[in-house]
Amino acid sequence: MFDLLTWELFFDDARPGEHGADELRTGYLRHCPNRAAELLEADVVGELIDAIRGTWCGEGQVPTGPTEDDDCSAAGYGRRVGFNEELFDRVVGVYDESPPFFTTLGRALVEAAGIPDESTVIDLGAGKGAVTIALRAALPRGAITAVDVSSGMLAAIDALDLDQVDTVHADLIELPLADRSFDHAVSGFSLHILADQRAAFQEIHRVLRPGASLTWSLPGSHQEAREWSRDYAAIYQRYEAAIRDVPAEMTPAPDLDALLLAAGFSVDAVKTVPVAIPVGDAEGYWRWTQSHGARWLTDVLPPQDAQALHREVVSSLQRLHPTQGAHIMVAPQITRMLRT
Repeated sequence: MFDLLTWELFFDDARPGEHGADELRTGYLRHCPNRAAELLEADVVGELIDAIRGTWCGEGQVPTGPTEDDDCSAAGYGRRVGFNEELFDRVVGVYDESPPFFTTLGRALVEAAGIPDESTVIDLGAGKGAVTIALRAALPRGAITAVDVSSGMLAAIDALDLDQVDTVHADLIELPLADRSFDHAVSGFSLHILADQRAAFQEIHRVLRPGASLTWSLPGSHQEAREWSRDYAAIYQRYEAAIRDVPAEMTPAPDLDALLLAAGFSVDAVKTVPVAIPVGDAEGYWRWTQSHGARWLTDVLPPQDAQALHREVVSSLQRLHPTQGAHIMVAPQITRMLRT
């Protein structure tokens, strides 16, 4: 998978059939300056051309660009190649390593779900298994299916060799699973970063049995860190405003409750879980932000802007955060719903 802005190189500014390798390299570098090291690899341009050929024309033909019915925006490219798949494959090596943020909140999610043992459970957007591992511990006789769009994340779960745990590589908008095949579903910090929540929620409803629960978590601000959270959001939005065609997965989430109600779910319980997880200092906090989905912005910004973003976030933590960035202070919302 390639950077979203590669799409703009080929279909907003150029026709690859008209350009040689040197021009492709120059254009790619212009759009993705923070990928300069990649461009030193001799096979990158050839691999890029092969990917475009494989997508837009028959094997061995010269790419000529999309048809008039195709979405030629960077966001359209993201939908085609899988923005979340590329992003989370890229961060898998550092995801939930230091600190184990998702592991900590995965246990809280499973506790809130209250799932009986011997249930069949689907973990939606399983990542490296934070919630899956907590499910395995809580349900020794349960059967768990971990679904994620990132093959790298699922490989990490497979490496754990957990008993009665299967992994499925799939996007939540098209689950390759039978109707009414699960007793319960859980999802840790995934439902708000989908390109098409409406389609995903319909799929989740389809694979759950009537009366099944869906327990999911959503990021939330810690009351003691509200001032810093507002400042961080303002910084992030200012840099994001410079990005053309922000991918759908990273745009503000719609009213998830309303979409889930429309898909056939009803609210059973809602709770907030304030936590303060040690991360060392402001630089440690910054490194943590680069270990998960928030990294997408840094990856697409030019190097000087990415460095400026880093400096501003660290400065904000040191000035406004209650512990000067020594702790990740958040208060996620956990919602338990029932399938009608």
